[in-house]
Amino acid sequence: MGRLQDKVVFITGSTSGIGKASAIEAAKEGATVVVADLASAQHEATMQELSVFDQKPFFVPIDVADANSMKQAIESTVKTFRRLDVGLHNAGRGFRSKNVAETSEEEYLRVINSNLNGVFSCMKYELQQFLQQRGGTMVNMASVLGTVGKAGTAPYVEAKHGVLGLTKSAALEFGLHQIRVVALCPGYVDTPMIGAPTSSNSWNCKTAMP
Repeated sequence: MGRLQDKVVFITGSTSGIGKASAIEAAKEGATVVVADLASAQHEATMQELSVFDQKPFFVPIDVADANSMKQAIESTVKTFRRLDVGLHNAGRGFRSKNVAETSEEEYLRVINSNLNGVFSCMKYELQQFLQQRGGTMVNMASVLGTVGKAGTAPYVEAKHGVLGLTKSAALEFGLHQIRVVALCPGYVDTPMIGAPTSSNSWNCKTAMP
């Protein structure tokens, strides 16, 4: 029996890179995996790969920058499986090298909405479910850039610092309710997104090393 046997694991940005690798490993450990990402040929391919290990992988379309989209995705997951055990918040977007003075408000908000506000929305609605079922685990994908600064990536750095702040605060707020909230801070990882730093809904590591 795997370590995640009979657990329902919800993973955003799970059709490529770290998210996809995490989904496959969770399925190998016996989890029912909820693939939460943009609807595309990539999600169909991911579902096929997961079906080797998970007889019933579940897909929910999301836009991490849209809070209502996240609410509906989590509600759909709980309606289908009657519970949610683990949430991994991996989706986001990169940022092309540009200093603060040159960054437009539109570019700034696009990164913040995907990388920080999207994590908040996931946490908010998952925590409501975790409280009802009296337990759960939440993993936020931050970055080594959540601990340091880096010239040319201010919105991304700000978002990842914010993810760590959300994680620490929620861990203190909900630890007594059998809810574990943690963050991961990876450095450079070779993923398919390395050549597309502005793509949404996937972890991009081109900007991940300080």
